[in-house]
Amino acid sequence: MKRLLMLGGADIQVSGIKKAKSLGYYVITCDYLPNNPGHKFSDEYYNVSTTDKEAVLDLAKTLNLDGVLAFASDPAAPTAAYVAEHLNLPSNPYESVLTLSYKDTFRTFLEENGFNTPKAKAFVNYPEALEFSKSLQGHFIIKPIDSSGSKGVFKVDKDSSFEQLFTEALSFSRLKRVIVEEFIEKKGYQIGGDGFVENGELVFRCFGDIHFSKSNPLLPCSVSMPTLHSKAVTEKVHNEVQRMLTAAGMKMGALNFDIFVDAEDRVYIL
Repeated sequence: MKRLLMLGGADIQVSGIKKAKSLGYYVITCDYLPNNPGHKFSDEYYNVSTTDKEAVLDLAKTLNLDGVLAFASDPAAPTAAYVAEHLNLPSNPYESVLTLSYKDTFRTFLEENGFNTPKAKAFVNYPEALEFSKSLQGHFIIKPIDSSGSKGVFKVDKDSSFEQLFTEALSFSRLKRVIVEEFIEKKGYQIGGDGFVENGELVFRCFGDIHFSKSNPLLPCSVSMPTLHSKAVTEKVHNEVQRMLTAAGMKMGALNFDIFVDAEDRVYIL
């Protein structure tokens, strides 16, 4: 029986744990919350934080693993790659995952590789962020560089208290860093979807249109498929995602993406 370490046992991860069990894996879970529901379905549980890569590596060395997986967990993805790379298990390169995991490094990567990207910069203190914001036209976006699920993301306009929103966004960042970026006006719906990479190739992808919450216009609440964008646009999106994967050195596994297309059909990978 092959042994799989799954990072996290939250409710959103239960389906992955159950699926791994049904495929015949001996499943080991870890995180710092022993009462998480997923641990009831695994074969073993260890109280180790999924974001503490050194602690997870120390644990993994004792488990005789065949694989390590961060299922439905953005914060744990670098840890999974770090452990897998050290133990010579199937994975994407650790540095590649880091690049895609943090919003500031990803924006820098996009700019350096010739992708369309909003003007953006990361900050740890408000005065420097305020000075940078003066170079942006109109309203802009502030977000933690390492949160997920739209937590701590705000649109800043003339009626907002930028300092208050900066402080709140910072509170959602484990690394205590936020990114300030220009607001891109999109054409039609924001494109969302999932894909799967095999040997560096985007062999599967599905594109849908994202709908946002009425109470929070920055919070996605549903996706309708297929997208209403034209075939020409979706082919351009596919090509840009593939170009991004190649440039980043991603080799395998599942990914989720959010994409803007502007009035001139320029693709922005968020």
